[in-house]
Amino acid sequence: MRERYYIHGDAHEIIDNKFYCAQCDSFEHKDHFSLSGHLIENHERYLISLKILKKSDNSRPKDSVNLFANLPKIKPKVGKFYRWLEKQKDRNDPVGDFARDAISDNNFPKDRGSVIMLRQYLITKRACDEALVTLKEAHAEFKSEKL
Repeated sequence: MRERYYIHGDAHEIIDNKFYCAQCDSFEHKDHFSLSGHLIENHERYLISLKILKKSDNSRPKDSVNLFANLPKIKPKVGKFYRWLEKQKDRNDPVGDFARDAISDNNFPKDRGSVIMLRQYLITKRACDEALVTLKEAHAEFKSEKL
């Protein structure tokens, strides 16, 4: 018998009013998902979980109840730095290359402008040293243009 696979927001099959939180890796009451750090990401985390599930052979019943299955897709906020990067995509230099890479990365943090947070993201993606240097340069250029 295959082990039951739960994705973010799936209702527990036996325990009433408990739903799987992928961020916490535990079953929680539905009120848990409205806490800070969960509210905006829930539907997106659910969709990502579904995408990953399709690529694996884990077992999840097709009739699973999920808190986020029928929510309308929320368009993520786009920060000023990302909008600036979008305008740099036609450049023929490292900043243009970086901009094109960021735009083609569906998981790139579009809402964040902090160079520290963006650097952490790139590190988790195993970005090369040149990409980290270019991020710093691009962000410095962005900040200087804002002034």
